[in-house]
Amino acid sequence: MISNELKKLFHKHGISLNYNLDSDLISNKKSVILKAYEKKGYYNINEKLINFLCYFNDLEFLFINKFKKPDSIHFKLERALKITYAIKTIEADFDLKKIIPFGMLYREHMELIIDEKDKVYATMDNLLIHFGNDPFDALKNILNNVELDRIEI
Repeated sequence: MISNELKKLFHKHGISLNYNLDSDLISNKKSVILKAYEKKGYYNINEKLINFLCYFNDLEFLFINKFKKPDSIHFKLERALKITYAIKTIEADFDLKKIIPFGMLYREHMELIIDEKDKVYATMDNLLIHFGNDPFDALKNILNNVELDRIEI
């Protein structure tokens, strides 16, 4: 599931990761992920998101941002799910449907969310940045400092 391009980016940023997850570990991770979401009232979680989180749940990475400064991204669900109160506002403000938070970006200044079409965005206040059409694509673009679209209201 992790492309060679993403593996090369990890190497470039000094990120090490276990790419070979056995089926028992995947099953266990999926159960933990689904329970965390159900605890906050989320059901029908995107399959692409679940697969992504099997690799990245509870991990944090440092990377170099577009300003050549160190920055961070993490996929700690307990912290990411604290935004639940703002989900309906974000959906209404940016015309998104069934968004689910799953991580935080830029030293927790932006929340990472995925919509029902698997598109990944980062949001903060009145700003929405589209980073990718699935979580793996978005992570690649974030590490490459590529924004697909930026919307301010």
